[in-house]
Amino acid sequence: MILTKNELLYIDDKITLSLFDIAEDEEDYFNLIGEESLKPRSGNSSVITSLELIYKISKACLECEENNINEIEIDLNVKDIILIREIAQSNAKINNENIGISLKLKIMKEIVNIFHEDFGDIDISSLPVSKKREKKKSDVKKILEGFKE
Repeated sequence: MILTKNELLYIDDKITLSLFDIAEDEEDYFNLIGEESLKPRSGNSSVITSLELIYKISKACLECEENNINEIEIDLNVKDIILIREIAQSNAKINNENIGISLKLKIMKEIVNIFHEDFGDIDISSLPVSKKREKKKSDVKKILEGFKE
């Protein structure tokens, strides 16, 4: 996936390291400041991730800076892409550049490509749905039917 330096900076601002990644053992993990991440999290401020993604983002951003380039290709796995989807906001702005919509569209394109690689051209409505989700769908259907009357 090709990301701009500003998109990389935005992602870096929105992710935080899991303390479990830096703990020497489980006991050390539970003794660390009583939190699960280094950065305090509130609302949509940050998402806990692995040191691996932080490294990928940092390396790509530094390469942009050192080589005076605005964008770079970065190898992201499915987990990385889904995590970035969760933090990307369409109204995101960094360094006076609106990067939210472009980042969301890039992520959406990657998700669709992954889906098609795994499932091909199938109707997603035919995929299995959890019982909990099915119940919610039937509740919504009942509510909508009430408006028809």
